[in-house]
Amino acid sequence: MATFCLLAFLVAAVSAAPSTLDITPGCGGNLVGYKYPDKYIVGGEEAAAHAYPWMTAMYYRGSFRCGGSLIMGNNGRSYILTAAHCTVNTNANQWEMRLGRHDLAADETNERQHIGVDQVINNPSYSSSTYNWDISLLRLAKNPNITPYVRPGCFPIGDITAGENSFVSGWGALTEGGSSPDKLQVVNKPILSHQTCRNQLGANSYFETNMLCAGVEAGGLDACQGDSGGPLMAIRGGRVEIVGIVSWGYGCARPGLPGVYSSAVKSKAWVNSYINN
Repeated sequence: MATFCLLAFLVAAVSAAPSTLDITPGCGGNLVGYKYPDKYIVGGEEAAAHAYPWMTAMYYRGSFRCGGSLIMGNNGRSYILTAAHCTVNTNANQWEMRLGRHDLAADETNERQHIGVDQVINNPSYSSSTYNWDISLLRLAKNPNITPYVRPGCFPIGDITAGENSFVSGWGALTEGGSSPDKLQVVNKPILSHQTCRNQLGANSYFETNMLCAGVEAGGLDACQGDSGGPLMAIRGGRVEIVGIVSWGYGCARPGLPGVYSSAVKSKAWVNSYINN
């Protein structure tokens, strides 16, 4: 059996020319003039700066730990959506959420907003042995200023379908066991059917109750260590929706072993119980 390790997917803006798909400003859009790709491509690269303005670099005790996504509900508070394996057994006052970032090694004074956390909310059904329900929320100590560089992401309206194009972003390792980039990366890959996920990952490891997987048979497109908690996204109905959260995988980008994500669709009711009440 392949060595198990948590995923932290490599992310980058696509190498193909941007499409003409415009995203209406609001959740799931950007104000920096980037037009999102709408076709599947092979490979990934550096993301267009601030094209994913909900993307959050999560620091714990001063060190980068995971990725996350800024979301907002109807209760007037702001949250970071991420993976429970990133936040379980952590203290809220030792987290710092770094929003508006692209190059973590640069100052980015005019774009960045660094905000603390006042509550860690792990899904009570999260299993550290199976990574089922691997989702959590961090409530920000204060709301960020909404700018072209910091904007909320959108939760999905409908279910996910096999074959749908998705893309994932993060600051994780570029190769299994390799180094991590300073600049945000993004890569595209198709969402696979639950049957394919079970066949390739094993029925005792993959649980469709709250998981989905994405990748290609040949490998080479994946998240890796450090990308955990970041968003798996799809373009739907004129906006970018967060359809999954980087969770786990067997190594990074190995052939026949797609990356696994916690399903945002299956977790929507739980998330709404906090951000809309």
